[in-house]
Amino acid sequence: MKKNQSLSNNKEVRRISLGAVISILSIVVLLSSCKSTNSFYDLFPNNPITLEGVMTEFDTHGNVEDLYCNDSVLIAYNSGLNKSFTMYDLKTGNMVNEFGVIGHGHNEIPKGCFGGIFGNSLVVSKDVNKVIARFSLMKERNNCFADTIITYKLDETMLSQIVPVDSECYLGLGAYQWNKHYVIFDTKGHVYDSTTPLYNANDEHFNKFTKFLSNQGVIIRHPIEDKYVGTTNNSSIIDFMKIKDNHIYHIKGYHNILPSWETKH
Repeated sequence: MKKNQSLSNNKEVRRISLGAVISILSIVVLLSSCKSTNSFYDLFPNNPITLEGVMTEFDTHGNVEDLYCNDSVLIAYNSGLNKSFTMYDLKTGNMVNEFGVIGHGHNEIPKGCFGGIFGNSLVVSKDVNKVIARFSLMKERNNCFADTIITYKLDETMLSQIVPVDSECYLGLGAYQWNKHYVIFDTKGHVYDSTTPLYNANDEHFNKFTKFLSNQGVIIRHPIEDKYVGTTNNSSIIDFMKIKDNHIYHIKGYHNILPSWETKH
């Protein structure tokens, strides 16, 4: 029984990995084959960060599920530890510290908070708990708790990723009121803008939860400008956006290959 279960899990992992690879390849092919005045490099100019080859040893007791980096540090998300993140010096490969204590106490975060580096902070969130946490990335930090933790409220909404627009507002990707893919909001629950209908917003075969699951994705923010790229898993959907005065301006989008989810009743 355990062997069959293990084989089933391995098949599931391979299936998920293959879907991710196909999604990434689809985006690359689309971007490389599309000739337009608004090319990928026009929308996101090449700002290369040169990294020297560094060997580092991740904590063998952890389970690295995500990596974030800027020009000086590398951060690993370790789901198997009681602290969510491990910071490494990108030049030496040496571990700097561990932080992000998991729990429900003061400035502790729930397990499974993901996000990215924005400016001099790591910003992570978990929509189920409606929390957003910020951690300073100063190397001399010795505090393993979050610098700030805020809660937010969005009715009839589930988000798979949140990125900061500024110190008060955030851009979320998911299923806003079960019909929009992107939403700008603040922690008081005020919504400034929402855009891009879900590909299956009017499909009666999808309920609220399956609409969210089929529209999960990733947001990448330009390191300097107020530009963003949003993608949808298991598809070629990719949207280029610019945000100004808390409003979303759609620059360009590719929606050639939609997700191929099927619902079973």
